[in-house]
Amino acid sequence: MSASGPVGKPSRVPGDYYRRLTYHDGNPFLGARLKIKRAERHLRELANAARQLPMKRGYRFLVGPRVETGKVEIVYLPTPMPLEFAAVIGDATHNIRAAFDFAAVALTIPPIGKGKPEDAYFPTGKDRNEFAYALTRKMKGAPEEALRLVEALEPYKGGRFGLRALHELDNLDKHKLLIPSVAQLRIDRLEAFFRGEPRSLSGADFRSVDDGKRFIAVVDCPGIASRDEFKIGGELEASLAIVFRKGQPFEGEPIVPALLSLVALAQGFVGECEDLFAPLVRNV
Repeated sequence: MSASGPVGKPSRVPGDYYRRLTYHDGNPFLGARLKIKRAERHLRELANAARQLPMKRGYRFLVGPRVETGKVEIVYLPTPMPLEFAAVIGDATHNIRAAFDFAAVALTIPPIGKGKPEDAYFPTGKDRNEFAYALTRKMKGAPEEALRLVEALEPYKGGRFGLRALHELDNLDKHKLLIPSVAQLRIDRLEAFFRGEPRSLSGADFRSVDDGKRFIAVVDCPGIASRDEFKIGGELEASLAIVFRKGQPFEGEPIVPALLSLVALAQGFVGECEDLFAPLVRNV
């Protein structure tokens, strides 16, 4: 028997996440790095699931012929978003938020700072003044260079990078309910037949009704006399967009791109922290 296992049973290949394992190297920001890595994995898996889902489940189209106008109205009623998606979004959100907390703790406590770990958190605020007050309390003992890095992120309501919204989103998921979101199906191509002749509809043929609760297309079918003359075919090309629900942080924004932008922000912030302070720790 070979080392690869019995014939006919392929050896298991580890997932991409485990091909790049990280080992402790004395970097005080390693915890933040791992949180970022975990969040990115959640979001990549979510994006992949959203791409595949429209092809895996059936969708109902209601077909209503309008004999008097010679048109057919096709109505698509979106199905609910899988509940597991909301849980994954919550996990990704929390890991991104935790990465900023982990970095703030590393910046505040010895050997970089002089503060206490139990008092250290990444500060945010409902406005700039509240943030400034939180910064003095939650990162007390951190060096001035560290405080300037945090201030540049503008983690307050109205700040450029949305970190206060991330904080509110994380609290919403932890303490109240799963992050509200909605799945919007974009129809790229739908195959149909009128009296046996093929018709191909695209996303441009469908318009959103009731804030995305229905999508309607109207097709010219001169002389149509009954529903049986128009049939929906088996070919459907579609993609699923998951967006934040109305009235919540990041309202209306596509979830995966919005959170991936925060992943990139966290990576940049941690990278700056490492460049400035990690060499000091290794020399202690």
